[in-house]
Amino acid sequence: MASLTTSKRVYWSPAGYPPRAVFVKEGEEERTLDPRNDLFNHSPDGFASGYGGSGPAQLALAILADATGDDRLAVKLHQGFKWEVIAKLPETELWLLTRADVLNWIRDETGADKVLGLIREVQSDETDDEVDDDWYY
Repeated sequence: MASLTTSKRVYWSPAGYPPRAVFVKEGEEERTLDPRNDLFNHSPDGFASGYGGSGPAQLALAILADATGDDRLAVKLHQGFKWEVIAKLPETELWLLTRADVLNWIRDETGADKVLGLIREVQSDETDDEVDDDWYY
């Protein structure tokens, strides 16, 4: 397995059928994405992508909560994020999103000034980083 040579926070899922495992990779650390069923229990069975159902809604909520650290914002925006981002990801193939992708979607969707500070923080941390295409297993 090649290693991820970036400090970016990357959300990714290997190829497979729902329910999908989704991981968060940041630097050398990797963890399983918390589904955040405590915020809204769309899908107790797990994550999915590639369509607009309950598994994708849970994935959208979990990614937004993790990327922003703001549970209220995640709950408010997750249905739009599901339709505009998660539903367009492959259903059974490998996919990845960076935290910057998520924050940029929020900025474009809301124009929220609160997110601009997070975006600046991410941009300063990730300016020269590249994601090695072979880092996943």
